[in-house]
Amino acid sequence: MPLENTLLVSMNYETSKGGVSRVAHLMGEAVIPNRVFSLYGNENLSSKNIRYFAKKKLPFLWAFVAYILFHRPKLIICDHIGPASLLAMIPVFLLKKVVVFLHDEEAWKPVSARHKLGLNKATHILCNSDYTYQKFIAHNPIFASKTQVCLLAGVPKSFENTIIQISNNAYSSWLEGTPFLIFVSRLWQEHRYKGYMELIDGWKLAKEKNPAFALRLAIVGNGDDAKNVTDKIQNTGLNNCISLFTEISDIDLSIFYSKSKGLIFPSIREGFGFVFLEAMYYGKCCIAVIDQPAAEIIAQNSSGILMKDNSPETICEILLDMDANPAKYEEMGKRGKIIYNEKFTNADFKKRFLNCIA
Repeated sequence: MPLENTLLVSMNYETSKGGVSRVAHLMGEAVIPNRVFSLYGNENLSSKNIRYFAKKKLPFLWAFVAYILFHRPKLIICDHIGPASLLAMIPVFLLKKVVVFLHDEEAWKPVSARHKLGLNKATHILCNSDYTYQKFIAHNPIFASKTQVCLLAGVPKSFENTIIQISNNAYSSWLEGTPFLIFVSRLWQEHRYKGYMELIDGWKLAKEKNPAFALRLAIVGNGDDAKNVTDKIQNTGLNNCISLFTEISDIDLSIFYSKSKGLIFPSIREGFGFVFLEAMYYGKCCIAVIDQPAAEIIAQNSSGILMKDNSPETICEILLDMDANPAKYEEMGKRGKIIYNEKFTNADFKKRFLNCIA
């Protein structure tokens, strides 16, 4: 049952469009909104309840204002601080309950005057992790009384509905080779903080320290840094043990997770990290960096390892241990699956979200 008279305002409600879109759909599944407005997305995708505006900001703005004036929604959900700025144009007496969801970098600094006006109209501000919450409140203490953590959860629906079929998969020969770890992320030069370059250097060190080191790495992602990643793999002579996959569907990705020995994601600046949940869903251990939101997901030395940093030397150390002690990390993956089922299912998010906005 949908919550009565609910409007969800999204940056991009298209599926498979990144973490923000995924959060919007999680909230949409929790409340089943009467109407969704999405700034991004082809207008041809629009349906009775979902309207896409193809980046046309003025029609998006007027549709938002008109809907509030004529429909008086009892609940408005903004999936990002961007749409929340539209609230500045709406008189307070027309707004009943307004929820704004914050993700990462946009919340880690003092908000702009325009966004502040919008957030002032919100009744509930939710953060994707305690890490984001602490950073947001440190820079914007005036919003402390109405801000709380709503820890994310869930995996793509395609994961839940996929029966793993390796034999018919285009990557079956690679997947069935020597054991491998997986790294999943967009590969953007401005996002090198995710640690994929250090990861390649760590692999090189591991090979130098132990020529018998056998683990491979599947880097799954694409972006303006993909060519540089390919060049680095070639220049370090790691073509036989590191492969880049740039065009992977969600179904194929689920197979990669299923066949891997674990996820290694040495990012030093994340708001949450859905990739950890994806790995845990398939019972795989997770390797991440301490003092990040990963610590809110991974149980240290139980479901995974939180490294002290993402230097090649630190990565090398953990790689050599994983290669030498596979059973240890397989047990971690099993415990990660238990944690996922107890805390990080879609149903867990729905319960958290509805409790937060009650």
